Amino acid sequence: MPDPGLDRRATPRQARARERVEAILIAAREIIEKEGVEPLSTQRIAKVAGIPVGSVYQFFPNKHSIVLELAKRSLVPMNQLVDTTSPAPAGDDEWWPWWETFLDRLIAMWRVDSSGGAIWSACAGTPELSTRAWELELEYARGLAGLLSPLFPHDSTKVQERRAAILARMMAFGLDCAWFGGVWDPQSAEVVKRSIVAALASEINAARLQAGSRR
Repeated sequence: MPDPGLDRRATPRQARARERVEAILIAAREIIEKEGVEPLSTQRIAKVAGIPVGSVYQFFPNKHSIVLELAKRSLVPMNQLVDTTSPAPAGDDEWWPWWETFLDRLIAMWRVDSSGGAIWSACAGTPELSTRAWELELEYARGLAGLLSPLFPHDSTKVQERRAAILARMMAFGLDCAWFGGVWDPQSAEVVKRSIVAALASEINAARLQAGSRR
């Protein structure tokens, strides 16, 4: 059951309130990106954002709620990418360029925002957040599994979702490493891309061998 203490308290209606929420999230992101989650506190966020700490509590019950909101926002463009991508073509000469194009679009997203990896590391390393963060990851993985399902016609939904979750974690970890010292490294990103393409190829071959052994 979701922890209500992690949910945002209010949705900003007026422009000034929306500006304050954005200032809170920007400040929290900057702190996490530069220093990690340990120094994060509502007082520190308020100070960096230049607003009273009471304004933070007006919208968020605690710092964990703020980190969770950042995680949700980081997934929005990734979920949009899944929603706007057609399912994988099943042909051997077709899925490879399809997957490379998908990864190119994903890499383009990570290239403009270096905070995603730090935010998800903060979620994974915080007991109060890990369960809710995993639920968000699983939602994304289900969408990714749907795109990949034509490549794995004999696998159960559970197996496909587990595979997609592993691939998603590999992508996130690898692309986070492409931000080396706060600078994007295109060569590292290309290595990650090749590794993920190879990982999917290996999964396809393994699934076909397993399906063949059942006949």
